[in-house]
Amino acid sequence: MVKYISSFVLAFTFLMNANAQNFFEDAPEKPSFEAGLGVVFKHQEDFSALRFTAGAKDVLLKNRLGFYYVVEYRGGINFQEDQTDFYFRDILGVIVSVNKSFALRAGVGMFRKGLITANGTEGRLRKQISITYQIPQYPVSVDIGYSQWVGPTATFRYVMPM
Repeated sequence: MVKYISSFVLAFTFLMNANAQNFFEDAPEKPSFEAGLGVVFKHQEDFSALRFTAGAKDVLLKNRLGFYYVVEYRGGINFQEDQTDFYFRDILGVIVSVNKSFALRAGVGMFRKGLITANGTEGRLRKQISITYQIPQYPVSVDIGYSQWVGPTATFRYVMPM
């Protein structure tokens, strides 16, 4: 876990230093809607899963704050923690835009064994942090994230200006 977190911090520090002069001054111009598809690479029970995501980016606080929702699903497995034949989790989170190209995301499970429905015996709470890069010439963003329970994730999103 420390290896992933230190890599995340190192990458973010490098990106900040590469364009430090206007890194925080280059605010997003307008809100956008995002829809995407991604993957959980390797859950601790040794399986991967698909991620479906939707969100509104740069809608509050001078086009710096947004929200997103992710559903992760994998069927046809023996998910020991839930004692089911599928894995299903969701994440509700916040997007903080650093500039036009970069954003930080942090989310937590909500409905499927999350904050709203979990009690102490139902399973682990799904949490994740990530960094997003918006490709300047294209309406596409790439997100790399990490969760201690699930491991590394990646998501590609289509960005539609509002």
